[in-house]
Amino acid sequence: MEVELKHLMADLQSLNQSLPDPSLHASLLQIQSRVEHLANLAKSEPVRRSKVKDMSAEVVDSNPYSRLMALQRMGIVENYERIREFSIAIVGIGGVGSVAAEMLTRCGIGRLLLYDYDKVELANMNRLFFRPDQVGMTKTDAAVQTLSDINPDVVLESYTLNITTVEGFETFMSSLKNKSFRTSKQGSGVDLVLSCVDNYEARMAVNQACNEFSQTWLESGVSEDAVSGHIQLLIPGETACFACAPPLVVASGVDERTLKREGVCAASLPTTMGVKDRPQAIPLFRQRGSSSTPQATVRKLTIRYVTSFNLDLDDAALKAWVCAAIGPHLEELKLESGWNFIVPSGLFTCCTSLVNLELTCRFGAQELTQVRFPSLKNLKLIFQSQNLVTTILSGSPILETLDLKVAKKLCVFKIHSPSLKRLYFYDLRLFMTELVEIDTPLLEYLSIRIFSREYRLTSVGNSHNLVEANVECFAGENNVASVPKLLKSLCNVKSSLVLHLITIYVM
Repeated sequence: MEVELKHLMADLQSLNQSLPDPSLHASLLQIQSRVEHLANLAKSEPVRRSKVKDMSAEVVDSNPYSRLMALQRMGIVENYERIREFSIAIVGIGGVGSVAAEMLTRCGIGRLLLYDYDKVELANMNRLFFRPDQVGMTKTDAAVQTLSDINPDVVLESYTLNITTVEGFETFMSSLKNKSFRTSKQGSGVDLVLSCVDNYEARMAVNQACNEFSQTWLESGVSEDAVSGHIQLLIPGETACFACAPPLVVASGVDERTLKREGVCAASLPTTMGVKDRPQAIPLFRQRGSSSTPQATVRKLTIRYVTSFNLDLDDAALKAWVCAAIGPHLEELKLESGWNFIVPSGLFTCCTSLVNLELTCRFGAQELTQVRFPSLKNLKLIFQSQNLVTTILSGSPILETLDLKVAKKLCVFKIHSPSLKRLYFYDLRLFMTELVEIDTPLLEYLSIRIFSREYRLTSVGNSHNLVEANVECFAGENNVASVPKLLKSLCNVKSSLVLHLITIYVM
């Protein structure tokens, strides 16, 4: 446009010089003044950059990808340019979706599919994304306008529709299925779906579509008071689907459409959620083709075996759940009876924030050479081997409570922990334990239940801090000599000592 105005100015000057009638010069000068004003306005308009065919790592001011390609130079990613191969669908272009779309566009994502049925209003100006001149436009068209100015390399597809309607859902499914962008892709035509909607009905529509395509998706939401929010990764076939754990208001049978709403979230938390949504999405692509998994953000995981339900959970299904939770954020893990599986070795080295661990199921573990539980305070185990217990105790420097149940025969069993304060040791099977030795200098509470008739000695050393002890065991002809030694080792108990001896007479 600027070039055309320059040519027009030159033509007007030539015409002014060639006109024989001087009375017309004033009119031409007025036209020239207006053209100069338009030229100045054209210079003030933002210049849209041209498309970049190949991403370059060259560090120059004119390279829009120089700072992104630095991730490749630093070894964080192997080939950053692969981001151009991926497609992301964003459902809902509001406070969360608009920011996620903008950040993905700036990162150079290959293709974005945008879904929304609403229009831009002046009330949306509290966001950083929409502009006053876009009021009245559909949010999808306004988003395409803004995003194409930011990065013309990104392929943008907009769908102005409501995915909860029959027609809208069919279009939504059809667009996800389209593989024209990358024909060789397996499954659906997108690599990830971001759900950035504000109602349960729309989330269920996304859940249904992703389940049909076995499509990985991220669910996000913000409370109306803007003090809380959540981001959830859902992988069909590996994690529970969204319908399995509905919001409390929905689970209570309340129709959310009948709830009184004073307004929508007006604070900045949706923007923050959008900022967090994008970093959650990018690692999923970085891990494609790699044996590693995205870093988990699960803090608590409890899996219980309920016999009243006929649940077909095999070793692979249980392992998938545990692997999804393993990470530095995990604080509590409870696996309760019913399964027999191999615990992933990463559980013992990657969960540095783990405080409570309960493995009360029949489990095996690969040979452990290192255990890192710097935060573990409470441990509950079914005993598997002396080496396993010793290794775990050595890697748990601040362990305070240990609850052990014996599940297999052992000859000599030793418990040594300099930090342990509470110990529960149960051997509920007959003819098992032969020798138990306990060496815990800070121990304050001790509970022992041994029903084996063959144990020889239970020795408690360094018991000067022991406040309470409860011992329940057999007193048979093979171990009667152990009782005085046991009582002697517990003579320093400060508060309460309960010794329950069980004798069986065979008639």
